[in-house]
Amino acid sequence: MKKKYSYRILFLIIPTLLSISSACYAEPEIDFSLGKTIMKLILNIFIFICIIVFAIYGTRFVAKRSEKYISSKHMKIIDVLRLNSNIKIAIVTINKKAYILGITNNTIKVLDKFIEDELELNVDGSFEDELLKQKYEYLKKNKYIDKLQQKVQELSSRFNKLLDEEENDNEKMD
Repeated sequence: MKKKYSYRILFLIIPTLLSISSACYAEPEIDFSLGKTIMKLILNIFIFICIIVFAIYGTRFVAKRSEKYISSKHMKIIDVLRLNSNIKIAIVTINKKAYILGITNNTIKVLDKFIEDELELNVDGSFEDELLKQKYEYLKKNKYIDKLQQKVQELSSRFNKLLDEEENDNEKMD
């Protein structure tokens, strides 16, 4: 719908601009032709774009320069995960210890704390690889899972033996 209206407006404005060679003003000495008006429009658009570009790069420049004033010698924010507009989870290192913080509008709570050397940031690997790595490390730490896996394997081997015996009995009968 909006496209139809914009095309209609353009088709009404362009012929009007082309048909008017000069504007009527109280001062007769000023010459406003269509060419000069279009050139002024293009110049104004170019100036506007230049101002926007300078504002973007100026903001980046100021942000880079202000980092050294805001940064700390002993604290470093490693990563921040925004769960929604009011809740964040942040990883912060302070004096070679890493903290996982839960941050809301009203509170900051320490979720976990460990030595910075234990913090491994693997950006290159895929999520599946990291998940398998964490799974195997967890299984190594928890030996009762190994026992459970052994018992499951024993039960499955017994079940397979029973199935094999039944198949052998059925073949003998045939």
